[in-house]
Amino acid sequence: MNAETTAYGDWDELVGAALLGTERRQGSPEALLGAAALQTVRRRAGLRPAEAAPRPEPAPRDPR
Repeated sequence: MNAETTAYGDWDELVGAALLGTERRQGSPEALLGAAALQTVRRRAGLRPAEAAPRPEPAPRDPR
């Protein structure tokens, strides 16, 4: 994490910068992508894996 990445702050600021464009916000487009990636990893880090779907039925036997 660098100074440009921290310039975007929380998720709402990232969304605002993404919607309005980086010309209207402080920081470079690369920093916006880096900050978004960092926030995404932070949000997903505490999630538990989803339950697996049931297995599909076996395919019919191939008569060849």
